[in-house]
Amino acid sequence: MISKLDPLRQDIRYGLRVLRSKPAITVIALLALALGIGANTALFSILYAVLWKPLPFRDPDRLVMVWEASSLRNHNVANPADYMDWKEQNNVFEDVAAFAQTGSANLTGGDEPEEVPLQYATPNLFRVLGVQPVLGRDFADTDGAGEDIVLILSNGLWRRRFNADRGIVGKQIRINGRKGTVVGVMPPDWTWFVKEGAMITKPPELWVAFPITSQFRVRGGRYLTTIARLKPGVTLQQSQANMDLIAKRLEKQYPEFNSGWSVNVVPLRDQFSGSLRGPLWVLSLAVVLVLLIACTNVANLLLARAIQRSREIALRSALGADRMRLVRQLLTESFLLSVLGGLAGLLLAVWGTELLAFLAKSAGLGFVFVKIQLPVLMFALVLSLLTGLFFGIVPALVASQYNLQDQLKEGSKGTRGLSVGKFRNALVVSQLAFALVLLSGAMLLIQSFSRLSSVNPGFNADHVLTLRLLLPSIKYPEDPQRIQFFQNVLEKVRSLPGVKSAGMVNYLPFRSLSAGTSFTIVGRPAPPPSRLPSTNVFVVDTEFFHVLQIPLKQGRLFMQGELSQAKGVVLINEALARQYFVGENPIGQKIVINMKNTNTPSEIIGIVGNAKQEQLDTPDSPSVYWPYPELTNNFMTIVVRTTSDPLALVPAATSAIRGMDSEQPVSEIRTMDEWLGDSTAKARFNTTLLSVLAMIALILAVAGIYGVMSHAVAQRTQEMGIRIALGASKNDVFKLVIKDGSRMVLTGIAIGFVATLLFTRVMKSMLFETSPTDPLVFVIVISLLILAGIAACWIPSRRAARISPIEALHFE
Repeated sequence: MISKLDPLRQDIRYGLRVLRSKPAITVIALLALALGIGANTALFSILYAVLWKPLPFRDPDRLVMVWEASSLRNHNVANPADYMDWKEQNNVFEDVAAFAQTGSANLTGGDEPEEVPLQYATPNLFRVLGVQPVLGRDFADTDGAGEDIVLILSNGLWRRRFNADRGIVGKQIRINGRKGTVVGVMPPDWTWFVKEGAMITKPPELWVAFPITSQFRVRGGRYLTTIARLKPGVTLQQSQANMDLIAKRLEKQYPEFNSGWSVNVVPLRDQFSGSLRGPLWVLSLAVVLVLLIACTNVANLLLARAIQRSREIALRSALGADRMRLVRQLLTESFLLSVLGGLAGLLLAVWGTELLAFLAKSAGLGFVFVKIQLPVLMFALVLSLLTGLFFGIVPALVASQYNLQDQLKEGSKGTRGLSVGKFRNALVVSQLAFALVLLSGAMLLIQSFSRLSSVNPGFNADHVLTLRLLLPSIKYPEDPQRIQFFQNVLEKVRSLPGVKSAGMVNYLPFRSLSAGTSFTIVGRPAPPPSRLPSTNVFVVDTEFFHVLQIPLKQGRLFMQGELSQAKGVVLINEALARQYFVGENPIGQKIVINMKNTNTPSEIIGIVGNAKQEQLDTPDSPSVYWPYPELTNNFMTIVVRTTSDPLALVPAATSAIRGMDSEQPVSEIRTMDEWLGDSTAKARFNTTLLSVLAMIALILAVAGIYGVMSHAVAQRTQEMGIRIALGASKNDVFKLVIKDGSRMVLTGIAIGFVATLLFTRVMKSMLFETSPTDPLVFVIVISLLILAGIAACWIPSRRAARISPIEALHFE
């Protein structure tokens, strides 16, 4: 009895023999498919993780971020008193939690001292998120209410620092010089991280219970991030309407603090992926175009092979095979190619996914655990099958039309041969159009990245080393102690060989968000609370400006006495001077900065140049610089200008600091060039990836032109020989083939140009000081594509010109 599977087995065996019989064509087709399917699968794994993978929380669709927002402020965190009012007055949230954006803490005892990212969170944070520790317990509502420090560890810190000790629960560890009790360990491959702004910041590895009680019901600063869980059945629109009412109520009740402030309710998924959606969809479209180019290449190869197998197909038809049987056999060969190409592509995708995830993290695109999962595998399988159908159906239908009578009449030529040739030409034209789209997009990103990289940050990052120090408050509780410690550190570092100068700053450029507040100008009428001017606030010493070579534009820098005692003096940058002192000389005028819990005015003694703080593509923002005694911090970053490689100074510098305090960790040991490079990492990621895809597309398109032209010359050997025999020169034949190839190139460019105008407009948000219709970019790309197309036609044209009449007469 013949099984229904026997014909399929026969088709597969025969298909494998056919693929083995033409190893060159098979290998080329597999490489093209592996590149296309692999690139699509790798990017789909990123898309799935960012846009569709269920978030690791209970009912994640009910989780929303709740932000305070103002058009006049450069941040959108919340005030603790407002948070408490939201929690009490809303009727749309099941519960509301808050946390302070990621800071850091010194972990001492046992191994080397270490500074680790830390997050202060209300005890209900993990209950709102719907996630529980895998070891120990969650925070209790009473945790953190007294002097005791209650901690939960990340799984990574637990394994790295405590060797996965299951007895860690209940033990005490030293954090910032104080003892804290560990009550739980979070699950592996889990992190909780909400990124505000454009900074590259590490996710927390420690959580400290931080209850918001009545003592915080004061309106004097915004530093909390708030997350809420919607009640069942409540929509996003309903929650936003309810919070709008509360915001208006608070604005009327506390006009001096809340005037001009609104509330935004943002789905947690959008918070994580909002800034990534545009670039990811653009890159997804790019890899789809690469796959289409690969498929058209394979379709062209199969069409060429179908023409070569025309007599075989006609003979099988004459022996009784119907057309559906022939189509099934040919499609089986296509599916075999696509499945083998899909397997090879999956191997590339595994490597590519890891590479993309690494590059995405280093570019600040989000800390997402990305891996090949079942949905990704299903995508690869479906993509492979669809690919096989896409590039196999037309060659199968064309090849199955042959019959023995046609073959004897045409000898593989005639009207059908012409129609197949036109279809193959159309495939090449589409390849060129797709290549033009990708090349134009890549060239725009390259130009945009070049302009972004050439932006002057306002300082000189060359040969500068940074070292961050966080002093535990219990060990250095008084301001004079902290001032003295940092001054001693600077003296030690300045005395090291190879050091030109050393200074310090609390918020390093491109490292983190700076402190910001409002201020008033003495002698002017006070504006309404909603119109108060705002500024960034930095704490520095004089040498900071010398190390980073930030120029003094007017006035003077701090003197030595102002670095040891509060004298009521400040420096401002040019942006603040231009914005708030139009037509006036700021030097000697006084401002009140609302950060010192006092109304003491500070005299402006100098104006320094603008220095970028967050990103190179953001406008210069007003900034105020205080000397250290004016606003003491327990954290500072030491900046050191060296005469040689900055990293060579690291052992000596860390040794000098540890010599002063053996328990003092030194973190963020990097060069300023690395910090500056981080600021362009996202643009570099987009540019690199799209450029690689564009080059793959160009290579595949050129290979497609070459293949079609070579096959066309082989099919027209008799015609070329007859032309030469009748008097045509070799140059005439050469021009004829070049003309045919150029016609395809120009047609592809014309069609691709229209598609490019649509594609590049989608990329507008990814470009910096670059128009999506930049004419220079189009001229360069079109010229490159024309040259590449002519080069692909060159060898077949020369081969055609060398055909002799005798060779043509012997050709079949």
